[in-house]
Amino acid sequence: MCPVDLWADNSTQACVGGCPDITIGGVLTDTYADNITHFCVLTCPAPNFGRKDNNKCVSQCPDTPNLFGHPHGRICVDVTNCFAVGGVPYYADDVSRTCVQKCPLTRWADTNLFKCVYTCPSNYFRNNNDQTCVINCPS
Repeated sequence: MCPVDLWADNSTQACVGGCPDITIGGVLTDTYADNITHFCVLTCPAPNFGRKDNNKCVSQCPDTPNLFGHPHGRICVDVTNCFAVGGVPYYADDVSRTCVQKCPLTRWADTNLFKCVYTCPSNYFRNNNDQTCVINCPS
């Protein structure tokens, strides 16, 4: 076990002050400092997410820069990357700082911005069946 503020790096077999990017199959890949195990990991364990800007696992993605935890890959992404994965839409939720498939009650999915919003845009209506903003109400 590495001391506090150091993480075990399997690629060098050393305790390091920051987790490195490593090459796997010719692809440069991030590793993240996991404060629970004190290892450099490829994917942060739930409920944490990896921050690419500092290679650390965090419990909540920061609002500066404006990042959201995506459950697919367990990384912090900007709002433009908080959208469909495998055909399933995700929306950026400013409250939980995560990408969600369904916006929480009192917020609706703006399908143009891929964000959970308190008020739908002009000419859109709140669909309480699936928490989305829609042009036409379902029949």
